[in-house]
Amino acid sequence: QSLCRKLIACERVRKLRDPYSDMSFQELDILHKEEVARMETAVDAKDFKTAADIEKKLGPLKVSLESKRPLTRTVLESRISEVQTLLDDAIARKAFTECAPLQEKMQELVQKRADLPTFDELKEAVLLAEKAVADAAT
Repeated sequence: QSLCRKLIACERVRKLRDPYSDMSFQELDILHKEEVARMETAVDAKDFKTAADIEKKLGPLKVSLESKRPLTRTVLESRISEVQTLLDDAIARKAFTECAPLQEKMQELVQKRADLPTFDELKEAVLLAEKAVADAAT
């Protein structure tokens, strides 16, 4: 019984932390666009209280949307440059406590490069594989 209560509590906490966890990227994107349109409509109608409430919901929605965005090499490189800029800024400000987490994030992103090769890297890998096959055949 206590195990069951623990599982239920864990599920509730997960749902509170990320209310959009069960939605796909496409569903989140549609929801985000709808919420932005609702907020703009509320602003046009001068209903600023509703607009402020919608804006509060948009923060976690945007975070969840970005976390589920399909990762491409271009997106990965832009994230790497953002983290590098933040890291350089932290070093310039001598905020060394901020540097360690940023460096870890940078290393994680750089490691993901291997999973998302560029077209040239793919061509090179294919040529190496073809050469290895040709060498093995002779």
